[in-house]
Amino acid sequence: MAGIKLDTQREQIISVVQNIIKDVRFNSIAGVLPNCFQIKNYGTNPIYVGTKPNVSASANFELVVVGGGGAGVFSYPRGCDVIYMFTVATADVLVRSFINDEMYSADLDKTQSTTIINNTTAPNVTVIGSLPAGTNNIGDVDVLSLPALPAGTNNIGDVDVLTLPAIPTGTNIIGKVKLVDEADAAFGTVGNPIEVNTTVEVAGVTVDFPATPLIENVTMTNADTEYSYALPANCKRVTLSVQDGDSSFNIRLAFETGKVATPTAPYLQYKGNVEFDSDLLKMSATPGNIYFGCSSAGKVMQILAWN
Repeated sequence: MAGIKLDTQREQIISVVQNIIKDVRFNSIAGVLPNCFQIKNYGTNPIYVGTKPNVSASANFELVVVGGGGAGVFSYPRGCDVIYMFTVATADVLVRSFINDEMYSADLDKTQSTTIINNTTAPNVTVIGSLPAGTNNIGDVDVLSLPALPAGTNNIGDVDVLTLPAIPTGTNIIGKVKLVDEADAAFGTVGNPIEVNTTVEVAGVTVDFPATPLIENVTMTNADTEYSYALPANCKRVTLSVQDGDSSFNIRLAFETGKVATPTAPYLQYKGNVEFDSDLLKMSATPGNIYFGCSSAGKVMQILAWN
């Protein structure tokens, strides 16, 4: 604040007892009384500040400082040696006083106050000027209406949307939508993030389920030896298990040769009593082979493949 003499700053912490008017007094500095005051409220209820001794929560106050660490700046151009405070619940208050030598005769008999809010709501605040260009953080704002966004890429942050107009025909990109399974409606996140309550109509879904299982038995005559099976064209699912398998031996599985006889990564190893099952596959007309081996000789691998 231009005009404030920093060397005139004085501060004190006082206790304002509930429902009792507290007078706060100041000394002059070089014959000049302070005329600018900063009030910080450490209580939970508002502090009412004025220059009259009968200040209250309903009358004769010139500044209201909200609780929870709220602060306010109070100026009295002619200067004063006492101000008065009132609150409905006992609170500690920090009072800083200054001398501002840039107040003129036209300002006399006027008081001005500015309230600074921390994590609370200011009563009856009117913003006249527009925000300057650049990055401005003004907290949480409820917007009742917005003009149409101009064409191009516009980042408007996090927005809660209550209603949306109908999406026009054609190809429309609305970002990523996450749907929750419900009877008639879905809740989704559009973009990053816009929350939308909407109804989704599905014209039809085609699911290509596995149809015909093929069964093949392969005897693994020798231990630690590679055996293979050619997967059928367009294979959708395959399971492998060992007849009368138990946990005393291991099975090794790979989708490329040279990995299972002498264990060489990458390969999959599991106990002989465990079934390997891989579904929702989307293989080509020539999917290739699956390779397997066993740490014990004479075991029979059972293979079921669906296409």
